[in-house]
Amino acid sequence: MGHPWWLEIVNPEGLSQGDIVGPLHVAIPLHPTTFVRKATWPKDPRDPSSKARTGYEVTDARQDHLVVRTAEAEYCLIVAHSCEIDKDSKRVLVAPVALASRLTDANARSKIMAGQRRSIMPLPDVPELGDCTADLRLIQPVDRRALDAAPRIASMTPAGVERLHRQFIGYLIRPPGWEQAGTGV
Repeated sequence: MGHPWWLEIVNPEGLSQGDIVGPLHVAIPLHPTTFVRKATWPKDPRDPSSKARTGYEVTDARQDHLVVRTAEAEYCLIVAHSCEIDKDSKRVLVAPVALASRLTDANARSKIMAGQRRSIMPLPDVPELGDCTADLRLIQPVDRRALDAAPRIASMTPAGVERLHRQFIGYLIRPPGWEQAGTGV
């Protein structure tokens, strides 16, 4: 028997709040914002063997152009409510998930896994992954097609989803004097 936050198998009803999916690419915009656009450069007239090249070039224009972002393949925790996912949403909110073993500061890792950081949710004993964390500071939309193509690793139990809700309240709302017993949030 695994941790009480995780179902024995992924939810057969489909993608839902509390699922872990991935890995897939999540991104953070670079600062300062850099816009790029597709460009084609002609072949070199001095070199008959050269060919036209296509790629991206930096531009000052801000309309209909791409923004450069850093991206890493990460596992993701579905934070969007299940009813929003069921509405055939084109984008779904996720929080990047990292393996807790990547935290090199043992004291910080201990506090996070004990639930003492409101912005980072501990995810103990995730099936196939082990101890993980979800960074709520980096919640972002992901294209639904990317999520549908990514493997679903685990699904939360109702108790796990309830704990996720408490983490949201502790992080986003922070009511004065509000603490959930045993959660650290």
